[in-house]
Amino acid sequence: MLKPQRDEPIVDKHHYSAFMGTPLDGILRKHDVQTLIVTGVATNVCVDSTLRHGFFLGYYIVLLEDCVGSNSAAGHQGTLASVRNNIGTVASSTTWMERLSSR
Repeated sequence: MLKPQRDEPIVDKHHYSAFMGTPLDGILRKHDVQTLIVTGVATNVCVDSTLRHGFFLGYYIVLLEDCVGSNSAAGHQGTLASVRNNIGTVASSTTWMERLSSR
């Protein structure tokens, strides 16, 4: 089970984008984060809103295709295509973990 560590911030979101009305951008910038590895539900709504907002704020976007889901197959595939074509990188969690562990 995943859970935050004692010193990790928790951001409560109330909109589709995790950046809207939250301190998320400030927290990430304080820690010099430049890449967002995005996961979650629903791919074509909350995930899409958050990754686009992050892209507009200047973050590099990585969407883990096996760590997102939606009740709309067309919406899910549409977001994956948008990221591939315009916003960032789509990768599997296995590929991304291998890339991180090889550093």
